Amino acid sequence: MRIIDLAPDNEGLIRQVAALLMEAFREHWPDAWPDLESALDEVRHSFGTGRISRVAVGEDGEALGYERQRGAVAARSTTAQCGS
Repeated sequence: MRIIDLAPDNEGLIRQVAALLMEAFREHWPDAWPDLESALDEVRHSFGTGRISRVAVGEDGEALGYERQRGAVAARSTTAQCGS
């Protein structure tokens, strides 16, 4: 298994991730992504500036897991100073 960036032009892997979303949430939150189209929209919205979209893939390239983050992952302030 390896973890890779999910590229916006990798339609096959995007569809696999969307199917994972539907399957993973169906039992407890069936309205989260009730169909493939809504799950695809969610995955496609994970691309963009300041966003991270990663997928765990098996040796055969099949999607095993998915993670996305929105907003800044880490920030460092160079203007804050401590004074006495």
